[in-house]
Amino acid sequence: MKKMVIGLISLLVVLIITIIGIDIYNSAKGYKVEPKSAEVALEQFAKGEDFLLVLGQSWCGGCKAYKKDALPEYLKSDYNEQYPLIYVELDENPESIRKTLTGIANVTSTPTTYLVIDGQIQPKLESGKYIPSFEQIESYIENYE
Repeated sequence: MKKMVIGLISLLVVLIITIIGIDIYNSAKGYKVEPKSAEVALEQFAKGEDFLLVLGQSWCGGCKAYKKDALPEYLKSDYNEQYPLIYVELDENPESIRKTLTGIANVTSTPTTYLVIDGQIQPKLESGKYIPSFEQIESYIENYE
């Protein structure tokens, strides 16, 4: 029994170190996804800019996974130069601005990804019930180029 407890604790420690290591690696490389305010996204719409809009929420497990996996890969890619990532955590914004943004984007769940071209929102990235991979983001963008 004692060996089993020690084994489980060791496994837990390795898991925690791995998770922390991934986060440190992404942060050190400059590829950590930092949320922006909804106002930034609305300004980009008004300017007619091109960008990749991802709407999430701070408490959303899928959003957290997306921010750690596919989105850092996106930040490293050439696509981020053409379509800069704007990641907005909806629950961290004032309700009036949040409602304006979710009205434009017609959000029904999070995370939700949209390509915005010339300030015009395109149909959302459909990934079924799974969190989109970087490859799905690539394919989605290529459909509009």
